[in-house]
Amino acid sequence: MSVVLRKMTREEFEVFYREGIEELTQEFIEELHFAYQDANKQAIKEFTDILPHGLQTENNFPMAIVEADSGETVGFICVLHKGENDNKMSYIYNLSICEEKRRKGYATTALNLVEKKAAEAGCLVSILFVKDSNNRARALYRKCGYQDYKQDIYGRYMLKELHTDM
Repeated sequence: MSVVLRKMTREEFEVFYREGIEELTQEFIEELHFAYQDANKQAIKEFTDILPHGLQTENNFPMAIVEADSGETVGFICVLHKGENDNKMSYIYNLSICEEKRRKGYATTALNLVEKKAAEAGCLVSILFVKDSNNRARALYRKCGYQDYKQDIYGRYMLKELHTDM
């Protein structure tokens, strides 16, 4: 299986954005017990903070994960590069694989590709957030070299040091 990453199309981004807000709203309701209106307002704020100019937001890379042989889109990964010089980092703020394509290596391959690109761009670390209740994702990230970095209210940030020889 070979995977390539490509920039999301406008249509993909609109679906990603809308579904991302819905998922984050549900997450805030379930994990933080927010009322729907408050959860939705917070989800919109978080997406707007990260992607104020949508697909054109500087240093943001919303990408489709594509099976190279078939051209089929199997998921999405979104990455933000922040900081400068000795403090540059890559933050993976979304990784999703289509339900029927999970546990087949797509997420691992996509992570490897974005980590390599981040290292080439001068990022020293890659950070992501995972809910405590998402055992499968935590196991995947640990298998890929991420370590617990900082505990948050209902999840943890995980960190991986990047090297230019990746």
